Amino acid sequence: VFLPHLTLGRLRSGKNRDGLVAGLESANAQALGQMVVNRVDLMQSEVRTSGTRYAVIKSFPLKPAMR
Repeated sequence: VFLPHLTLGRLRSGKNRDGLVAGLESANAQALGQMVVNRVDLMQSEVRTSGTRYAVIKSFPLKPAMR
């Protein structure tokens, strides 16, 4: 099952912060496609040597758009 998500940013250290900011600023006017979103999940990720572990902290259901 494909579960699309949006990672706003991840830095292992502060060394790459300027590169992340520059990349976000250069991409802010690009159309990336469309999709229907029915909820937003606030996630926590924990990077471990065995792999990244993800957990939902809170889920926010969205009302359907009126047409």
